[in-house]
Amino acid sequence: MSTKDASEPPTKKAKTSTTSTSTSTRSSHQEAFTNGRTIASFHPTQLLRFDNNGQHVVIQGTMSDSSNISQPTLIQLTQQATCSNSDQLLENLSTFQVTPTNYSGAEYSFYQAIGLGATFNMEVIFPASSRQIQRKTPSIQLLVEETKELYSSIIQKFAQEQALKIGWLDAVVNLEKELDRNLFHNTDFVINVDTKWSTHAEPLSIDPAVRKTWHKAKWTNDLYLLAIVKDATLKSIRDLQGESGATLCENMRDALRDVALQVYGVPPSQLRIMFHYHPQYYRLHAHCVRIHAVNPGSETERAHLLTTVAFNLRMNANYYKQATLSYKVRAGERLHRLLVENDNIGLV
Repeated sequence: MSTKDASEPPTKKAKTSTTSTSTSTRSSHQEAFTNGRTIASFHPTQLLRFDNNGQHVVIQGTMSDSSNISQPTLIQLTQQATCSNSDQLLENLSTFQVTPTNYSGAEYSFYQAIGLGATFNMEVIFPASSRQIQRKTPSIQLLVEETKELYSSIIQKFAQEQALKIGWLDAVVNLEKELDRNLFHNTDFVINVDTKWSTHAEPLSIDPAVRKTWHKAKWTNDLYLLAIVKDATLKSIRDLQGESGATLCENMRDALRDVALQVYGVPPSQLRIMFHYHPQYYRLHAHCVRIHAVNPGSETERAHLLTTVAFNLRMNANYYKQATLSYKVRAGERLHRLLVENDNIGLV
């Protein structure tokens, strides 16, 4: 499939422009380790997770950046073989050999790590924010039933504050960064390969000949695409209204279906296309995964299918401004603390 094909509108409603042919470059912090090196430069401070006999591990620690300033860092290891002793893993971590497999346009990078006779899928977050550390740390989860009154009195201001912290997204939706991840764009949104899709073939490329090899490849079983709106005023489904909101939902859904089929050979019947509420970051974006995938965020209290959202908006133009929306929060995270401080019942 040609680059032009990947950027053509999947429906008559979408207006497209031509994808730039320049490729994105990696800044020094996008890749924490060079190919084949050990990770002795990482200094662990706390073991956050050691699940299923070491099959899934999250380690908090520090690494020095290019200015030799110590930065908080997270390493996540997903084991491809068995390592059942946490002390042994920490003692031998510095000897692990790492090979890059993927990277994001920001602080995430992904590796294959070999050590202790085992092979791991390793995710590194560098530098790691306090929110990212909190998200990886085990904690009690609590259910919130957010009424329109709670949203207007507390949550709306919180969402607006969080939205100010993601200016880097403008470069992504304006095709100034992550061009090799971009599969489609129009005047309203872009569709990119999600950075969580760690099994995607490397290198990511805008070359039509390379993209042709992705069609029906075995690793498309882990398909994960992301559609991100360009309008920064749309922070979450709470900001969608009426026919314009319904049309945007349907255009995003149809474009994701078309890209999944044309680029990866995955038919619409095998896709789950959803918004998260609350989202991980406050710029409206839709997740597209295979229907068999049980990803974090697929839970009934967080996932909102785009088809259902469009239907609700046509039934009631202000549906998501008026609806009570349920979701879970992690005890101790900022949103939980904010709700407790404002005497939200049941969250202590």
